[in-house]
Amino acid sequence: MPAVRRLNRDGRERFRDWLQTGAPNPAPTNLLTDPNTSEGFDRPVAIDGRSFESRLELGEYLLAKLNGLPAAAIRFDEGLWDWLSLFYVNELLPPDASGRRQVKQIFRYSCELKNRLWSRHIVRMSWMALKDHGQAARVMLAFPIDKQPETLEQIGGQQEAFGACPVVGLADQLYWDSERNTLKRGAQGKKDGTPRRLVRFIRQLRRTYDPPEMTVDELLKTLPREFERWKSSYSKRAQASSDAHSSPNTFS
Repeated sequence: MPAVRRLNRDGRERFRDWLQTGAPNPAPTNLLTDPNTSEGFDRPVAIDGRSFESRLELGEYLLAKLNGLPAAAIRFDEGLWDWLSLFYVNELLPPDASGRRQVKQIFRYSCELKNRLWSRHIVRMSWMALKDHGQAARVMLAFPIDKQPETLEQIGGQQEAFGACPVVGLADQLYWDSERNTLKRGAQGKKDGTPRRLVRFIRQLRRTYDPPEMTVDELLKTLPREFERWKSSYSKRAQASSDAHSSPNTFS
């Protein structure tokens, strides 16, 4: 089981060059262990080469494995996230029968921390969403690794939303179907009450309120009528929870 390392500047440049040329086979996995292109951490962290059914599963795995490294430092460690991208390159960019890989935007694989592109890096965002928001991150991550869902694009890609835990918690309550254990139908759209509209509303709300300091229930009460469709299921769950706690204990 190999130990996690980080690509240095030369390693990152060579990784990006490979991506820019269409990511031909074979992948430059030699960069992962070459001392000229990578370096280790003071505290070794073992990691498996394996597959993942979703970004959520990837994030859960990395959250557990990287727990021994200082979160504040690795959050901005571009070399680490690029090393992990290359390590899992056959998951992120699987070659087809002819050996070709469908490279999308390069910043999905090579970390770019400016211009709001930080939310596009598949590996880093899968870890960070769970690190910052726990279970509520499922609304952004319960998708195949190669997908960039609307919930992640809007909630994860906008600091006004992603930087406020109550807002992400609200999004989870509005758009997650707990009975089906998946995103609600229509939550990927752009119509009334969808994540795109939620982020726009939060921006307006910030003029008079401080969303990061509010509770999910407080935010819920400020939502305009267009969110009624999404609020209904949350209201039912809240009522059921309230009824359960207020019911007399028949076993006493």
